Amino acid sequence: MRSVNARFAAAVVVLAVFCGVAAASAMAVPTTLCTLAMEKCEVGKRLGPSEVKASTTQVVFTNSVTKITCTSSSLTSKTKVESAEPLTAEIAAAPLYGGCTTAGGAGCTIKAVNAPYSTPIAWREANTATLTLNNGGSGEPGINVECGFLIRCVFSGNIPYDFVGGGGAKLEVIAFKFTKLAGASCPAVAEITTVYGVTAPNPVYPAHT
Repeated sequence: MRSVNARFAAAVVVLAVFCGVAAASAMAVPTTLCTLAMEKCEVGKRLGPSEVKASTTQVVFTNSVTKITCTSSSLTSKTKVESAEPLTAEIAAAPLYGGCTTAGGAGCTIKAVNAPYSTPIAWREANTATLTLNNGGSGEPGINVECGFLIRCVFSGNIPYDFVGGGGAKLEVIAFKFTKLAGASCPAVAEITTVYGVTAPNPVYPAHT
């Protein structure tokens, strides 16, 4: 009986430890940007307020009318502190889009609207976080799309980018569906897919403190 009780007690201890670890990993923790790949960034390895600069050669807007592809885009998110939950940041100047055309080759003009944006960075797991485009006080983030008379529409939504750290860190979003479409000529649905390469800081790793 003692042997059974001892095994039961040991199992309870193991389960308690496991649950404690799981609960701790699920808790919100202060996010920081780190110069090395470490889950908990050491003092001296943490980046202070920084400009996260990113660019890409392909942005795809898929919608129910036509596919629009842009050959260039860039954005810069500025963190305000060394660490916070989430790490506070903002995009002061609207993201830029260039070389945009429909699947049929018609030219499109795409301009970001309602900047500046709040771009909080929230750590998720080792070397990864979510950077989300949020309302920075001027309205929900969005893009004004004009492709002749085919599309004249504003797509808006809080785009959540996967922030993956490394010596070539990236901001990635796959098939994010815009929540609002408004304008004279709008498709029924629209999505964005793109991968930005982070050019500075380099390297950079999302971590927690």
